Amino acid sequence: MKTPSDSFVLRIYRNQATLDKIKKEHDYLNQLSSIKSSSIEFPQVLPSVKGETIIKLSNGQHASLFKRIPGSCPDFLNLEHWKYMGRGTAEVLKAFEALKSDSMPEITASYMLYSFWATISREKFLELIKDPVLADEFPEEVNLFLREAELLEKALNSVSLSVQTIHGDLHTSNFLIFDSKVSGVVDVEYTKPGWRVMDVATAISNFGDKQTDFMACVDSFAKGFCEEGELTEEELKAIPLVMKTRFVALFVSCLEWYSKEKTDKILNFCKRALKFGSQRINWANEAQEKIVQAFESRMKSRSTKQK
Repeated sequence: MKTPSDSFVLRIYRNQATLDKIKKEHDYLNQLSSIKSSSIEFPQVLPSVKGETIIKLSNGQHASLFKRIPGSCPDFLNLEHWKYMGRGTAEVLKAFEALKSDSMPEITASYMLYSFWATISREKFLELIKDPVLADEFPEEVNLFLREAELLEKALNSVSLSVQTIHGDLHTSNFLIFDSKVSGVVDVEYTKPGWRVMDVATAISNFGDKQTDFMACVDSFAKGFCEEGELTEEELKAIPLVMKTRFVALFVSCLEWYSKEKTDKILNFCKRALKFGSQRINWANEAQEKIVQAFESRMKSRSTKQK
């Protein structure tokens, strides 16, 4: 969908978005507005005639008005758009590196799996995933998630990954493309300290439909990211693992949501997350060497040229 300039977006926050979380999001946006080195626009909160930036609606939800950022969502089949998103991700990481957070939890694999998007324990996850409504219908997928969760904790706790404030949900639908570049990045709801490489892994995790050549997308993204983006050798090698962490963690958050509300709508979200995540995890396992190579070869080539 194209977004015209000189217009506005009214965002009505979901019931799960507490006032404290909204205020924290707005604090990050205010910090981003002061970063002049970024060519990417981030949402700008506009005050009401009374000077309020958060309005409580009659139904109890909260709303805020934002200046609309010109641009349109990326085309999954356009490899140039993937290259723009790679460049954009490098710029986002640089901008977010300067953000100050009021808390710095210990960023472990367990934290990223169970506490970054959700707020449950590993034990609670093991209990919820074995619910018959899922385990009986999707036994292979459930076993895959159980196995991967255990493997990911072991593998990622043995590597050192750089930590900074990250976007936290930098998937393709949160980019805006305009005039052959990323014009804006939206939805900083999950912004907080985390693994730097998580934003990279998230950005290459959403490829669209089956028509997409997954590896071609990753390759084009890496081409753009490696022009100026920074990742250590350990981070590069961990990209496939962190991609899988993203899928497991999103499913964990769906499970937590379902445990609280128990509706068919949310159960269907869980089922889709289970099926979609299983497909992507299997792909990441099969393509892990190619994924790492797409970034590693270009990063090394850049380093050589700089010398």
